[in-house]
Amino acid sequence: MTRVLAALIVIAACTVFTLAEEEKPPVRFPFGPAQTSLPFEVIQQDGKTAWKVTGKGSLRIEDLIGGLASARNLRVTFSQQAAGRVKENVPYVGPDSGIVVPNAELADYASELMASAGLTIVGASTGKARVVKTDEAPAIALYVNEIELPELPASEWVTVRGTLRLASIDTVIVLAQSRARGEGGLTVRTESSNFVLTGPAGQVLVMLRMIRESDSASAGSDGKLVRVYELHESVKAADAVLVIRALFDEGGQSIHNVEKNIVIQANRGNAVNVAVLPPKNRIVVRASTSDHALVALAVNGMK
Repeated sequence: MTRVLAALIVIAACTVFTLAEEEKPPVRFPFGPAQTSLPFEVIQQDGKTAWKVTGKGSLRIEDLIGGLASARNLRVTFSQQAAGRVKENVPYVGPDSGIVVPNAELADYASELMASAGLTIVGASTGKARVVKTDEAPAIALYVNEIELPELPASEWVTVRGTLRLASIDTVIVLAQSRARGEGGLTVRTESSNFVLTGPAGQVLVMLRMIRESDSASAGSDGKLVRVYELHESVKAADAVLVIRALFDEGGQSIHNVEKNIVIQANRGNAVNVAVLPPKNRIVVRASTSDHALVALAVNGMK
């Protein structure tokens, strides 16, 4: 009798344990096979995972990052500020016929979607991605050289250092400011004749091309250089232009009457070209190296 009672107790315990196990919610691996939470169709293209995006909708950031991690085999971490936003949704729009985002562009696409939430991805090209707020990205951007830059994904955050040969560092600042507006823009630091650019690789690459073209074009066939001068706040740019033009004015044309024939003699044009550069109190000057030294003296003398 005792043995029967013991057996019944064991059976009852097993039954209770089994019921308790059945009542527990199943463990969910949202990015595992056949259980993706992405609203995109996951397909294979050239033996690699790709996404087919159709129509419009929204998806949670953590699902987006999880799908990216699974597709690209990434190790992903979050900054403290970004971690608090992974439950947020971001919108997406695709054509009704659908469009395929290849494996190599998945991190770019994810970064584009998360930009609406002020987030971005750093380090995806290294296999160790980090999700951060956009304003945190410059501090942890990858340091690369110009040769490596074209091989990186357009969304990868990078820092590149360069040196100018002919153009002034102010020219670089003007170019950078023209492309640094809006979200995720470039940042530029200057160190003597060196410049440091930080931003998404695609934007940095475009900026570098502009700088190199400006650098090579700064010395034309006449040997003139283009430089930007910052004026003291007490000096009006229009007044500075008048002073510099007067300083280098060599006249225009002279007309002479020689034995009833009119002769027009053209004098050499201005050695220096100068114009106001909006929106700040600056001027841009095109002149030879020696004339730039005189322009600099004039600008300093107007303070």
